[in-house]
Amino acid sequence: LARASTRNRSLKRSHNKRENKRKYKRYYKDKKQNFHVVLLKPKNQGLIMINQNNKIVNDFNIIFFGTPDFAVPALGALIKANYNVVAVFNQPDKSVGRKRVLSPPPIKLEAENLRLKVSQPKTLKDDEVFEKFNSLNPDICVIDAYGKIIPKRYLDVPKYGFINTHPSLLPKYRGPSPIQTAILNGEKETGVTIMVVDEEVDHGPILSSSKYR
Repeated sequence: LARASTRNRSLKRSHNKRENKRKYKRYYKDKKQNFHVVLLKPKNQGLIMINQNNKIVNDFNIIFFGTPDFAVPALGALIKANYNVVAVFNQPDKSVGRKRVLSPPPIKLEAENLRLKVSQPKTLKDDEVFEKFNSLNPDICVIDAYGKIIPKRYLDVPKYGFINTHPSLLPKYRGPSPIQTAILNGEKETGVTIMVVDEEVDHGPILSSSKYR
């Protein structure tokens, strides 16, 4: 029974992997005229955007969603690669420490240092916030530990959708605390996954992953 159960799980993982690839192809083919303009391509443990002439495209309007210090390197990498980050969305300032001092999140400080436009909505359900997001005309959005679920109407705005960096080898350890869970479970190997965002949590097609020991 144990062997049969293991085999069934293995078959399920194999099926999910094939299905993710199919979803990925459908996702970009559904963009019709945009499908041949840009492709997302894994390279050097990251993700670059290339056009049909195999040249890197970095003049897209990118909106970055992130909040804690974990997200700072990802934002820095986009700026270093000369991508056009038009705004940074992060959660509102919070009271921290024993004295409950109102403090900005690390990504806000980094964005201000880089002279980027910062937005800190309390909720993404507000129509005014959505109109502000829509007016920025994003081509693609990048999420790294933002801390809130992105509503569907946001996902439909960018030409090339949303991509997310997740600190685990998906589909393992979905959810908000993959690093802590991997440590508590004594994992000897973990990694980072870059994926397309859909309506479910940490569920969309996988674009790239890197393993670490």
